[in-house]
Amino acid sequence: MSLPAPALRTEAVTARKEARLELRRMRLLGAALELFAERGYEETSVGAIVARARMSKSAFYEHFKTKEHCFREVLLAEGGELIRDVLAVAATGHDHHERLRFGITRFVTACFERSTVARLLIVESVGLSSSIDDVRHELQGRFASAVAEEVRHAMPHDAFYADKDPAVFGRAVVGAVNDAVSYFLTHPGVDADSLAASLCRIFAPEVVDRLLAEPSERLLATTGVSRLQGLAEGVREVWDGEAAAGRPEDALAGYVEQALRTTELAIAGLSQAGADLELLRADFESAALPLEVFLRGLDAAPALQRSA
Repeated sequence: MSLPAPALRTEAVTARKEARLELRRMRLLGAALELFAERGYEETSVGAIVARARMSKSAFYEHFKTKEHCFREVLLAEGGELIRDVLAVAATGHDHHERLRFGITRFVTACFERSTVARLLIVESVGLSSSIDDVRHELQGRFASAVAEEVRHAMPHDAFYADKDPAVFGRAVVGAVNDAVSYFLTHPGVDADSLAASLCRIFAPEVVDRLLAEPSERLLATTGVSRLQGLAEGVREVWDGEAAAGRPEDALAGYVEQALRTTELAIAGLSQAGADLELLRADFESAALPLEVFLRGLDAAPALQRSA
């Protein structure tokens, strides 16, 4: 049943009034965000907020009970948007390793891009009151919980996370990222990308970083890398000599180039995020085999022997 005309008019008037009120509220929140970040909570007064927003104190108190209430609402709105952005970007990763790296990187870059919000979330909100602490903990808890969930899923098949407590690891990531961001936002010298990469090497290291931290794994994999690099260099030297002598053979050229490419891909695999070490060793073996066959065949290839 349709509403009578007077009721429709009343509904339209109410909607317009609510829209105006929300617009005023957003102006106040914007002004408060700027001032809290510029001056700090203690040095920002309600008078300064309404002056920046070009509104009256009565308008301020129409939306907020106190300055603390205003700060809480700013933190909920702006901090909440930042965390949602971080989690959305992290969710685009194809595995736990990539999601962790994406999340850490996005948090750092978002804080550098939106330093006013970062200052509120990481610096100004600390110790103001229990209600403000609750908001900060809830926002940061979303990030910590997302990290913990990735670690929980990774534990059965990723040795790096196998002995980690997911909840502790999640909080450790949040604590370290917050502290690093708060420091370097006020101490120039490290850009967002470099800081994010450093944090990722600690909490979501790529395979090559893990090898540096695990001597036994490092020995096994780097031995394989050295072996492949030696084989590749040997084949390249032999083939370059043969080509320089004016005796290139298409079939042999294709074989060698393919073998070299396979080797290079296996070596490059060390830098692939989240690569499995067992699979990497298998890559070493499969890449080395055709080269070994070729090198053994040099004894039966006089032309190549002459150029070697």
